[in-house]
Amino acid sequence: MTTPARDPIENVDPLEEVSLDGIRSMLADLQKERDWFVKENRSLFDQRRRVTRELRSVCKQMETLTRQKGEMEAQLASLKRREDEVRELVEEIDGKVKLIREESARFERCVQTITHSGYTQRGKACDGQPEIDMCTKTLYGHSGAVSCVAVDEAHQTLASGSQDRTVRLWDLATHLCIRTLTGHSGWVHDVAIADDILASGGGDGTVKLWNIATGTEKATLRGHARAVLCVAADHGVVVSGSSDRMIAAWDAEREEQTLVLSGHERHVAAVQFWEYGLASGSGDATIRLWDLRTGRCHRSVSGHTSSITALQFDETKLTSSSTDGTVKVWDLRTGQCMKTLRFEAPVYALRFSGSLLTCAPSDSTVKVCDIDFIAPEIHSLVGHTASVRSLALSDSGTLYSGSLDHSIKLWALQAEG
Repeated sequence: MTTPARDPIENVDPLEEVSLDGIRSMLADLQKERDWFVKENRSLFDQRRRVTRELRSVCKQMETLTRQKGEMEAQLASLKRREDEVRELVEEIDGKVKLIREESARFERCVQTITHSGYTQRGKACDGQPEIDMCTKTLYGHSGAVSCVAVDEAHQTLASGSQDRTVRLWDLATHLCIRTLTGHSGWVHDVAIADDILASGGGDGTVKLWNIATGTEKATLRGHARAVLCVAADHGVVVSGSSDRMIAAWDAEREEQTLVLSGHERHVAAVQFWEYGLASGSGDATIRLWDLRTGRCHRSVSGHTSSITALQFDETKLTSSSTDGTVKVWDLRTGQCMKTLRFEAPVYALRFSGSLLTCAPSDSTVKVCDIDFIAPEIHSLVGHTASVRSLALSDSGTLYSGSLDHSIKLWALQAEG
């Protein structure tokens, strides 16, 4: 018996048809959900990339801020140091103003004394002053105070430095200025001559080396943080002292710094060395003796009560002057003070040769005495109209004095009779 044929539509199971539609619907829903998540994933990726960029930018800003913070902290520390330095400078200037006022008053009294005593600029001494020498010449040329002088008889040259920022070279025979050396941007505080080299120390913090024969600048030595107040030179070595409390040694030939000495608590106002022995005087009222081979201080000498202004030593003795109004003579071997000369004003310069000592108190005179005597008689050289700040003594017995009155005077140190 043959089974009758069935309609194809009738052959489809209704349950199967519903199940397939459901699957199709589920697939469509899943596809839509996938598309939404893909879209959200792209959005999240874009957001993450944006946040990453912002984070990197913030990190760079933090690095910049950290660097700026370090720079500002360093600047703050530098400002604090500068504030301390300026405070010290103000104190120094206040002291100078006080001294200038005192010197002005003394000068007025000196003018009155000279007027009544019959003094003339030709060299006649004030009445009552022992007269052992005369002013033989006065040199004019600087437009500011003469702060330093140095004599070199080998080249027949006198060098002078000034507030006018120049160094002048003078012919000892004609007494004419033969060269004016320019280059410092501050007060020239000191000059020194050795061989063919002239060294100058300036308020600009530099040491300049010049060829004394030609007047040309050989080098500018930089290393000090503040004004160079004193220089010394010998056998190709230059030593400088500064307001930065440091002492530097330089090789003049190689034009480089070879040694830095520290130990003074205030400015270094005076230096002198011979071979390996160096003496330095400071605003801390001490004198230090150094060995240039090792850079070590082997003795500190105390006795002055105020700033050291000048010093000089030979094989047996050391002399020093101070703003405390004294000149002291020390035994170089023991460090003991052998003699103290007292004056009524700060003493800013000194030079000696053998037993003959010259020094310059701030009363505009130059004092001369023989320190071999137990109670030496002190003679006065009168002629300057303002404080003398520098002295140089030649082997021939001529004394050169540089003054705040802008002049340099020459004195023949020869006793009468």
